[in-house]
Amino acid sequence: MAGKTKSQTKLYAELLSLALKAQASKSFDTRKAFNDEKVWVLTKGHLKNEFRDELDKIRKRLSIPLLNPKDDWVTISSPTGESEMDESSWLYGHNDKFINEFESAVTDVLRKYKLPNNLREWIELQLLYRDIAKTYPIHYFDLAFDLLTTPEWINTTTLTTTEKRFVQKLIPEILGFKKRPPKKLAEQYKKIRELLDQSKNGQRRMRTLKTAKKTINIGNRHKLTYDEVVARAFSEDDEFRIGGEKLKARLRKQKQRLLQRHK
Repeated sequence: MAGKTKSQTKLYAELLSLALKAQASKSFDTRKAFNDEKVWVLTKGHLKNEFRDELDKIRKRLSIPLLNPKDDWVTISSPTGESEMDESSWLYGHNDKFINEFESAVTDVLRKYKLPNNLREWIELQLLYRDIAKTYPIHYFDLAFDLLTTPEWINTTTLTTTEKRFVQKLIPEILGFKKRPPKKLAEQYKKIRELLDQSKNGQRRMRTLKTAKKTINIGNRHKLTYDEVVARAFSEDDEFRIGGEKLKARLRKQKQRLLQRHK
């Protein structure tokens, strides 16, 4: 499970607090837009049935029973009592081989649908409890933690320029050096930098997502027409000033763009 202990979080919590408060609303809006778009496409958009079937296949293959999160999701303390972790008692009642198989299945879902690693637990909870979480991460604040503890998972994520710049400044502070890493950390730091360099994000956030969403149901069971969507998506002033046909053409392009982004 993609949880982390309180003692591990403590290593960089103070470093994050001031920086995140200053930058969250401005610097990470792109990740928020990406996650909003991805979650909508998979839960309400044109891929919702495929995504549901994908999770059902994994549940069947791993024989995941119908679990109640109120009974199954528990907080477990370490033997020393210095840290705690939230986890599924059913999942962690299995051996390491099964847990690794579960985590590999989650990784496969992330890769298939090009989801960032900060949605890992969102996928895990759906697999275990069959409920689509109403909330999900909108910023990748755990990026530095993931790079240090599970760098192989970063391969599932295309990072934004802002995220890479932010974590490049943060990692040296967490590891305890300023300019050049000591010999014992040089190899680890080199791999982290390579992972960051390899991650290329060629997609921009879709600024027309709000109106593009309305086009997905055209021609489906709702039997919406472009005229109806124009009336719902644009004001009467827009329709008068721009023209209904031009607005319908704009919506057609938006729908095509949305479907192309999420094949």
